[in-house]
Amino acid sequence: MMRCSRRRLLLQGLPALGLLRPAQAQAPAVVPFTLVCPDFPPLTVEKGPQAPGLLVELLLRLGEELGLELQPQFYPFARAALLAQRGPRVAIAPLARIPARESQYRWLVPLFQQRYVMVARAERWAALPKGGSLLGLKVVTLRGAIGARRLRELRYQQVGEEGSYEHLLRRLDEGSADLAYVSQPLFVGALQNSGRKPGDYRQGPSHDLLEIWLAGSLDFGEADAQALRAALERLKRDGSYARFVQHANLGPDLIANR
Repeated sequence: MMRCSRRRLLLQGLPALGLLRPAQAQAPAVVPFTLVCPDFPPLTVEKGPQAPGLLVELLLRLGEELGLELQPQFYPFARAALLAQRGPRVAIAPLARIPARESQYRWLVPLFQQRYVMVARAERWAALPKGGSLLGLKVVTLRGAIGARRLRELRYQQVGEEGSYEHLLRRLDEGSADLAYVSQPLFVGALQNSGRKPGDYRQGPSHDLLEIWLAGSLDFGEADAQALRAALERLKRDGSYARFVQHANLGPDLIANR
């Protein structure tokens, strides 16, 4: 898959980014749109042998069902989420559906559920008293994701943000953060992608189980959503969706509990 350079993309402007091209001679069932993704292995992967990622592969099949060829463009998560708010006709995946985002996007297709958990280095968990409060510890989470707002709602007192899962891992490894509040499958994907050992980390409490969506700018219509959801139903019937779930780190026990 060919990708334009960042410089070229900036010069051409967002409407030219990753426009979907008709894969077949007939008119597409959905008007072409731009797809943006964060780099979240193993789901969405910009470079390397795992590219473009398991979720992107599923979305490519979704596009084929609609007579479109997706050309995803990758950005840091916060940037991708902002582009999908601004449009025109920009979609993002994966994106958690939460009340604070409800009016900011057109929610097109529910993709899967994702658990958010507190994680730490194994030795850090061992040093904490059983049943002790975590609220005063230093916690980091992904910038632009649900974590910071959610942690403050839960009355965590020291909340920081980082731009990627790799940076969250570094903070845990160097000891500048006690805990990270993360998407369980994305954290495991980041561990595997970096060569770290899952056994060096433990997961603690989970505060959220959320639906993850393909979401778009507000200029998408209900007809777009209906066509995309019907296409996903076809992928469920032919087994494509089941294969995605099987390989995408969506199981309940991905790293050991505290």
